[in-house]
Amino acid sequence: MYRKITYFLLAVLLVAVAPVSAKPAPVLRYDSSLVKQLRPLELQEQEVFDDVDLGFAKVNENTEENPIARFFAWLLEKLFGNTSSEARRQARWVFIWILVVGGLVLAIWLFRKSEFGSFLRGNTKEAGFNFSDMDEDISRIDFDEKIRNARNDKDFRLAVRWLYLKQLFLLNEHGRIAWQPYKTNMDYANELSSSSLKPSFRQLSRLYEYVWYGDYPLEEEGFLKAESEFTQFEQQIHV
Repeated sequence: MYRKITYFLLAVLLVAVAPVSAKPAPVLRYDSSLVKQLRPLELQEQEVFDDVDLGFAKVNENTEENPIARFFAWLLEKLFGNTSSEARRQARWVFIWILVVGGLVLAIWLFRKSEFGSFLRGNTKEAGFNFSDMDEDISRIDFDEKIRNARNDKDFRLAVRWLYLKQLFLLNEHGRIAWQPYKTNMDYANELSSSSLKPSFRQLSRLYEYVWYGDYPLEEEGFLKAESEFTQFEQQIHV
């Protein structure tokens, strides 16, 4: 019994004094080499995120579901090719403003060229008549007598009125226009679109509108110049 205890204590003593083997501590290595950070250019980065094929821009593209937006997208693609979405948006707004401004200018121009626009520019309350108010058959009017009477009365504006109506009568007689009291000067100009008379007719129309609807105080000297232009135009009709 004592021998077993002695062997046990001896074994414990040997284990206690035996050297303990320990794992060596790991050696830390630090990388001191320089690292160069590369970043893409902003333009290249924007092109990548605007690329529809990559899926980044599909959300914005799919929101344009209305027909007008699709039309502008198609038109801009035809004009400028596959550009970025930001460039397409800017081009679309520029195009819209061009249409708006162009439409406004066209509307103003058409209004100014119409008889209604001329009516608003001038005071027609003192005017003797309008073409739409005529009760006489235009083919039965003695225009030369009407013009002569207006000249004798020093009513040169009225004389210009009869001169202009005489040209419409002659154009109708020669089959150049189809006379109707309700038609405007622009209607007759459009009927002369294929004729060499159109530029001269438009010039006479502007003169007539300025004098008659613009209530221009025409004197005899100015009337004689206007009468000369009407005479030259009448000669062109007979050619």
